[in-house]
Amino acid sequence: MKNFRKNRGITLISLVVTIIILLILAGVSISMLIGENGIIKQAQNAKEKTEEAEAQENGTLSQYETIIQQETGELWKQNKTIISKKDIALEVGDYVSYESNVEEYNDENGWRILGEENGQLLLVSTYLVNNEYTLSGAEDYLNNTGINKLNAECEKYGNGLYATGARSIKAEDIDRITGYSPEKTGNGKKYKQGEIDEYGNEVTYKIENGLITYHSKNGTGTIEDTTFTLPDGRVLGEDIEEVILKSNAYYYWPTTLIDSYDGDKIGLSDTSEAYYMLFRDYNNTSSNITYWLANTYVETRTTSCVWGMYGINMSKGNVGLYSTTNGTQTVDTYGIRAVIILDSDVKLIENGEHSWKLTK
Repeated sequence: MKNFRKNRGITLISLVVTIIILLILAGVSISMLIGENGIIKQAQNAKEKTEEAEAQENGTLSQYETIIQQETGELWKQNKTIISKKDIALEVGDYVSYESNVEEYNDENGWRILGEENGQLLLVSTYLVNNEYTLSGAEDYLNNTGINKLNAECEKYGNGLYATGARSIKAEDIDRITGYSPEKTGNGKKYKQGEIDEYGNEVTYKIENGLITYHSKNGTGTIEDTTFTLPDGRVLGEDIEEVILKSNAYYYWPTTLIDSYDGDKIGLSDTSEAYYMLFRDYNNTSSNITYWLANTYVETRTTSCVWGMYGINMSKGNVGLYSTTNGTQTVDTYGIRAVIILDSDVKLIENGEHSWKLTK
């Protein structure tokens, strides 16, 4: 009986030890499986990276295919104010007999050549499709809300014959015409090169010894403002200790391709039809036209940071500003211009001087 009890006791202890070891091994296995650096997480990361690489590769191949088709004359291509395809050459500002079938819009002389995108021909509304459209503060900046609102306002104009859709005009449409690039402006340099708001410059803002500081390749310093509020409401030093912001804001004069009107007029001539179409009121060419562009921006500064949306405002030479790090939010009212994306196989027949009729 004593031997039996002794053996039974040893068996129970062994069993408990075995269970504990199994639990430890299970814990280690689960951690290896579902932990932060576990097998499942690593597999998910590998899958995401593979999908990103495939998407990038497909995008690159698509770009090459588009370039080849453009060079062989199968798709539209653009050289500033000239858009061509095979033996047809159009000019930015040429009139096109597109019918949007939107009752409140005057289609007569209402649509003009804007350019091309991905080989497809683009038209732009001669008249503002909305004269006064208000966007305000962080609510319209965050999550591309303002961009989505502008595009939604333009969608109904893309239901006409030979169109595949419509959207708001954006900065890239203007830049293709003027030949501007923030990577190489009219003076041959990157926009604000060497300065804190240089295009593409990454700036770290953080709390150090109770002060707000900024750090970037173009300098380090202290901000006098005692508050630094992000558009989503988070406050530096309270909700977040540091934030890295990349500046992508830029503005320029279309005639000089720099951020000043004074300079060599190497850009778009201010007497050209394209200039009048983009920057002058159709009904009064001596007046500037003001409208939103469907792009958001971040402008890093040594005193603060500004978030906003682009717009055309030749009177100011800049765009509406929205939300700043000191918590200031502004409201701006600009117009809206719709861009029509035409079917890739649409044809144009000359319908008079600088005037075209759509057909297939």
